[in-house]
Amino acid sequence: MAESDLKPPPQAGNPAEATRLRDLSPQQWKSGVAAWLGWTFDGLELHIYTLVATPLVAELLMTRNTADPKVGYYSSVIQASFLLGWALGGGLFGRMGDKLGRSRALCLTILTYAIFTGLSVFAHTW
Repeated sequence: MAESDLKPPPQAGNPAEATRLRDLSPQQWKSGVAAWLGWTFDGLELHIYTLVATPLVAELLMTRNTADPKVGYYSSVIQASFLLGWALGGGLFGRMGDKLGRSRALCLTILTYAIFTGLSVFAHTW
C-alpha cells in the first residue's frame, strides 16, 4: 500500500494540504501568527516575573533585604506554582479542547487567566 493511499482524498471546497509556507492561506497565516503571539506573551509574563520577583516578594514580606532567605524561598514557591500551573493547565485544557473544541477551550483558558490575574489584586501579603 502506497503512502498516498492512506491519505483521505481532498473534499470539495477544502483546499489541498499545505506542505510549504507559501501554500498557506491568509486565514492560516493569521491563525498561526495569533497562536504564536499568544504563546510568546504567555512566556513573556513568566520571564518578566523573574525580573521583578525579588523586590516584589521582598515587598510582600515587608522586608527591605532582598538577600533574606525567605525572599528566595517564597520566590521559588511562586515560580514552581507558575510551572505547575502551566503543566496542569496544558493537560486539563488540552483535554477540554479535545471534547469541546479548540476555540472554546482557548476562550476558557483566557477567561481563567483573566479571573485569576484579577484576583491577584487582593494579594497584599504573602
